[in-house]
Amino acid sequence: MKARLSRWLGNARSMLVYLLGGSLWVRAVRDGTAGALLRAVLKPPRNGRRVAVRRGGEGSVRVGLIGFGRQAASILWPAMRQVSSLRLVAVGVRRERVATPAGLGLPDDVALTRGHEAVLNRTDVEAVIIATPTSLHEMLTREALRRGKHVFCEVPGIVTGARGLRLARWAEGADLRVQYDFRFHHAPPYGQLLRRGRDWRAEGRPVVLDVEGSERLHLYTLVLGLSEGPCRVQCEERSANGAKYTIETDDGVRMIYREHRSPRVEKAHLRSGERLLSLESGSELSEVRGEGVATLWRYDGGDDLLKLPEDFRAENGIPGSAYLHARGFIPGLRSFADAVQRGERPACDIVFAARAQTLYRDLVRSRWRAS
Repeated sequence: MKARLSRWLGNARSMLVYLLGGSLWVRAVRDGTAGALLRAVLKPPRNGRRVAVRRGGEGSVRVGLIGFGRQAASILWPAMRQVSSLRLVAVGVRRERVATPAGLGLPDDVALTRGHEAVLNRTDVEAVIIATPTSLHEMLTREALRRGKHVFCEVPGIVTGARGLRLARWAEGADLRVQYDFRFHHAPPYGQLLRRGRDWRAEGRPVVLDVEGSERLHLYTLVLGLSEGPCRVQCEERSANGAKYTIETDDGVRMIYREHRSPRVEKAHLRSGERLLSLESGSELSEVRGEGVATLWRYDGGDDLLKLPEDFRAENGIPGSAYLHARGFIPGLRSFADAVQRGERPACDIVFAARAQTLYRDLVRSRWRAS
């Protein structure tokens, strides 16, 4: 009874936040998700509706995709096609009666359903990918866990504080994997930066990460890949082009994040004493070694690496596989599949997402204080 009441109150709180969103409520009515949220509050699903769950093993992970908007159609689905360990079996769309798999560019054997509930109730779906409006992320993650599904969720996920920790304990107790798409942690150049930074920290060296760019959510969370300690945030300056933040941790990591509004700017420098790794324009990672410079990674794809996914969608285009790999879309999905198959903890799990949300809150507060 106590667990049921707690579950009901959690859903009611989520709905209150959702209703107070104003425009989000209008979007929910338009997208056909308001009824699902209302049913989740009034009649929470019982844990007994769970299906068989993979505990690790060989073979492709059978995936259901919830939401098939522009992001899913132009980024997620093209990236999934490059990951052989994922197999799409069902897609929850807004209006299944006016859509066909071929019309959406999907294989004929993919089942189309109306909304998310039919996807979550399918016994042949082991994991779900959540690609819906942000306001639904936490609710859908919770519903998927109740039905025994692994979860890959777009960011930000909106899990904070105690709710995030409860979700994490729930997922761990059910032996389920939840990963959030902080894709730069899996992108080749930034992944190398983080690995080198962790190696330097293991040697007892202080580390300074200096980052500039417009991909805010993916860039400022890089500091969380170097330290598991709490962060202190200070907004140093503001301008029409963005802001400059200093983020410091208790265990010796310092990050300077230069928020830039132009998508044409992206730089990263990792320093430890005389050691330096430099990423210019997001496309070439080099290391200074004595008097010389060694190239560690270079982007050789045909697409513009600094073009945002929104630019591809505006042009009705789909980025190539080299772009999807370099920006972390393909490696992120492959990492999720590996975590499910091996029964391992994902790198960017619920606890990581909650820390990212706390860091974002502190960035906003420091910006307000600076103004």
